[in-house]
Amino acid sequence: MGWLLRYLVTLLSSLILSFCTCQDKIVPGKFVSGNLTLNSSLGAFSLGFFSPENSTKYFLGIQYNTFLETTIVWVANRESPLDSPGVFMLGSDGNLAVLNEARKVMVWSSNVSVSAVSKNSTTGSLLDTGNLVLPFGVDTLWESFNYPSDHILPSMKISLNKRTGQQSVSDSSVQLRIWLSPTGELELLQWQGSTKTWLPLLKYPDDNCDFYARCGPYSACRRDEPRSSPCKCLTGFTAKFPNQWAAGDWSGGCVRENVLTCGNGILESYFSKLEKVKLPDHSVLYAYVNVTDENNIGNCLAWFGELMDLEIHDIDPYEIYIRVHGSEPGSMGLSVNSLKWSLVIAIVSSAAGLLTIIFGYFLWKKNLGKEGRTTGRMSEIISNISAAREKNNTELPLFNLRSILATTNNFSETNKLGEGGFGPVYKVTLLY
Repeated sequence: MGWLLRYLVTLLSSLILSFCTCQDKIVPGKFVSGNLTLNSSLGAFSLGFFSPENSTKYFLGIQYNTFLETTIVWVANRESPLDSPGVFMLGSDGNLAVLNEARKVMVWSSNVSVSAVSKNSTTGSLLDTGNLVLPFGVDTLWESFNYPSDHILPSMKISLNKRTGQQSVSDSSVQLRIWLSPTGELELLQWQGSTKTWLPLLKYPDDNCDFYARCGPYSACRRDEPRSSPCKCLTGFTAKFPNQWAAGDWSGGCVRENVLTCGNGILESYFSKLEKVKLPDHSVLYAYVNVTDENNIGNCLAWFGELMDLEIHDIDPYEIYIRVHGSEPGSMGLSVNSLKWSLVIAIVSSAAGLLTIIFGYFLWKKNLGKEGRTTGRMSEIISNISAAREKNNTELPLFNLRSILATTNNFSETNKLGEGGFGPVYKVTLLY
């Protein structure tokens, strides 16, 4: 007798479970919780609670019911996850609602205005299009298609104006969906019954580098690389999270392999040249020349902080020099140490050259003054000789200063015979 009772209880439970998992409507007094689901009339879609892989949180979602692969196409409480499977039911205000297991906290609601007369007459239905609706009579008070998650399903309209006057022909045998991936890609996929997988038909954008900050900081996206590995760390940098990087998640970017250090008060580093690069975003930018035209590549810009959204492409004309540790292979340019000593040498050389010029100038002025004094003395001597000649009526030849300058070739050193107590003696060539 005991076994018969257990059999009847098991059979009754199976019937109840079958009823709960096959119904396509939620009515006052009925609910979905635990492993129970709400199925569309033809079984194409089901609604129930699920927990994503590697997560302990629970969500109410709609998924394809005819495919082995679990594909969630809509989530109700995306912003308010539950710690355990909750309860989906019609609330006292006539709205669809998700409550916690104890039914004390409401985490999600369709939140539409329902008249007092209609509060106990609303029902929730899951259609074979994957649309969860809250109808009342011939009107639809609320529908999930107006609040999409990360999928666009056939017959879903991303518009508030639903009357376009257009007709379309659809093939229900072709299962399509549009998915907005976590990386920001919009994909059109088709179910392949033979392989039991979703086949990507279209993807937008179709270039990996069109995503903002695709490769994280200190990494460059290269358009000429395969889609599976477009990101490369800059010279002197390595992946910040190697496991994620190897799995295709490059958002963590790269970090320096060797920290920049100071030795003897001098920073040992080099500047690695990166060509054909799109200028980075983020961090702090200083422009040393006013930038008035983006096509003007003669300007000098400097970035400080993390370099984001770097991209290498043949059409980009810019060059960037990244400071890296001096021990990095392939480093280009001068080290800061070398630059400092080059600057010191340049300053010392310039100062020495300037001092040489100044010294030469004063030496020239000194010689010029000396020649002036010599010329003055010679003029005085000639004047004295001339006066003595007139006084003594001598026959000594007299010369004026112009004649002496001409005959000595402006007191040239080649005509100088010597120098005594009365000054220098010059050879005079008389021309008659």
